[in-house]
Amino acid sequence: MPITDHAHVLLPRDGHPPSRTKGLLAFLLALASASALAQAGGQWTGDLTLTIKGQGRFDDGTIKANWNVDRVARATVVLDRVFRGGGIAGTRDTRNTERYETWVANRSQPAQLDIDDSGEFDGPMFHPKNYRRDSMRWTCPSKAKPRPGELRASILQIDHHEGTVTWEVPRIFAACDKYVRFDFHKGLPDFVKNGVQMNEDGVELQFEVVHRLNSPKEWWHLTVPFKEGQTEVVLSRKLRFEWPLRTESRRAPLDGDLTLVLRKSL
Repeated sequence: MPITDHAHVLLPRDGHPPSRTKGLLAFLLALASASALAQAGGQWTGDLTLTIKGQGRFDDGTIKANWNVDRVARATVVLDRVFRGGGIAGTRDTRNTERYETWVANRSQPAQLDIDDSGEFDGPMFHPKNYRRDSMRWTCPSKAKPRPGELRASILQIDHHEGTVTWEVPRIFAACDKYVRFDFHKGLPDFVKNGVQMNEDGVELQFEVVHRLNSPKEWWHLTVPFKEGQTEVVLSRKLRFEWPLRTESRRAPLDGDLTLVLRKSL
């Protein structure tokens, strides 16, 4: 299993390589860190399932909307490369090799996305007299250009000082058939003369599982307690997503359910 450490890639502020003495010290530090991690060995794995579902409609006399969302993503998460230091962007004290232990994947992993979404929003746009109707539909896997889905950029970061572990949620993609149409159907002459010019009809090759949804803040980084020597991390939880609406007065809630238990094997 390849082991890496931040020390051997850092340069001083002037951009010049370090002296031989400093270079040797950095090398020895990286070697010692790699040796300690190599003894730990193993990898973290777990079967991920994410479902996002919901439907609804409303008509208040000014705004009309309906949505039907059905998304399921499945993949096996494998984190088989480890290094010392923080791996999640924005981590405090990220170069502290005693504090952080980070696990990542050596390569992208296969994923399956099953998506059948449709929705429509009709209401004022830019001016109270201008009305636009947005019609949207996404279907995965694509029938026009079928291709395997992918899971990328999964990171598990252990904070030994705080006694926590944080999982940066991976990006899950697949090719999806899409249909999006904007109708400028009522309003001032300059507004409606555009007709139905804003259309999208075809295949989106990298449609992400949360694409065009409003995601909860905690979705991107999930943190749970961690004890030294722990070999199981439970990340399963309920999450609330939303179908996007062009109004602050209404919400289109969706129920999210993540199932994932990561286990460390030697």
